[in-house]
Amino acid sequence: EARVVQQLKPIIDHFLKVIQDAEVKHMDETGHRHQGKNHCTWIIANDDTTVIQIEKSRGRKVMYQLLGDKEGIVVSDRYVAYEALDPGNRQICWAHLSRDFNRFSMNSDALISSIGSQLKKQQQVLFGQRDAFEQELITKGEWLERSEDIAQKTEALLIFGSLTDPSLRLSGFCKRLLKSFDALWTFTLREDVAPTNNLAERGLRRAVIWRKKYFSTRSESGKQFVASSLSILSTARKRGLNFFEWLYELIKEHGPPEWVEKAVVT
Repeated sequence: EARVVQQLKPIIDHFLKVIQDAEVKHMDETGHRHQGKNHCTWIIANDDTTVIQIEKSRGRKVMYQLLGDKEGIVVSDRYVAYEALDPGNRQICWAHLSRDFNRFSMNSDALISSIGSQLKKQQQVLFGQRDAFEQELITKGEWLERSEDIAQKTEALLIFGSLTDPSLRLSGFCKRLLKSFDALWTFTLREDVAPTNNLAERGLRRAVIWRKKYFSTRSESGKQFVASSLSILSTARKRGLNFFEWLYELIKEHGPPEWVEKAVVT
């Protein structure tokens, strides 16, 4: 296991460099148990490559290590670590916002419910206009003009919401979202940026399924093996490659001949 991890490391390092060099990348993270302690499974991915790493920390230091020197544009949820990034180089996931807007729209307080419903309506109008643009029913100029108008209305609603009773929780939500407000609209300016973080969340799902089946890792090499194998599996799926055939080619290229022979016989 340790030998396999060592031989696959150059492959994972190459995957990571490919993603770091990409202009747009998606990131996400979830919990992991290692040797009975809390760790974190991180994912960084683009359209055809995925890297999964299991780290001790969920902090910004790991985020910066994964991003490397080229930050590019990061699509993510609203986890606090990502707030250290320039809002102009971020895209906040609107799928998460949709759930929050819907939750506030069903609040028992009439004012909170009204603001939540109006935020939800602005989101629906925004994505309706985006669909119209993608279907070439409106021009790019019209799309930019209309999305700017929606942004202004959304900002006004968030400012109003920030003044509500803090105990009802909408206030804190709005204040935090206003701090990263520019990160809501990057996808309206760039067609290569997705408005949601589904790409990373789908990739992380395999790690979540593995965690549910096997619970945790115990050794350092085991932890690295899980991360490396999931990275290769996800990347193979994205590139339309047969995982086992490609894994064999990687092992044949980077593994010791006697190990490869044994693996083939087995």
